[in-house]
Amino acid sequence: MKTLSKAKCLAAALCIFVVAMDVGRAQDADATKQIEKTLQDYLTAMSARDVDGLRTVLDKQFTAIEAADTSAKVHSVDTSNGKGLLPPKGNDDWDKDKLKLTSVKVEVSATHSSVAMASFVLTFPLSDKSVANFETALKEFPAEFDEARKKAAMKIIADRAIHNSMFAMLARQDGKWKIVCMSIPK
Repeated sequence: MKTLSKAKCLAAALCIFVVAMDVGRAQDADATKQIEKTLQDYLTAMSARDVDGLRTVLDKQFTAIEAADTSAKVHSVDTSNGKGLLPPKGNDDWDKDKLKLTSVKVEVSATHSSVAMASFVLTFPLSDKSVANFETALKEFPAEFDEARKKAAMKIIADRAIHNSMFAMLARQDGKWKIVCMSIPK
């Protein structure tokens, strides 16, 4: 009788474990969708130069990390002020109809479900003029391009776009995901 009772307890514990895992996966899938929407809303607000739209997806204290090859620059921005949230006037790289958000991978903290890390690729399409400039640079200044840079430039020309790998750290506050920190292309 004891063996049957132990088997029932073991089976019940196993069922609870499986159900908990399924609930965890469902929560991760929901978080991934919500975070992807938050990132898309960020791009839409950047495209429209909408400070209020940015405030809805950014934390009150937002950290932008300007990524570079050897030394990144860190910018802390108070989003309530609105200064520093938008790229300089004339920077039209943030056109939401042209930008593509792809390869979004979200990892929600296993121990703190209100914290997540997102890695994604943001693709900036190039105009014919920009592609021609890359081609001209490769031809006229070959000494400026080591093998790695030459290969990268050739990929940009072939793709007619620049692909930037980016990262964001997010926190769920009052049921909504907010971007706390993001790497941005130089």
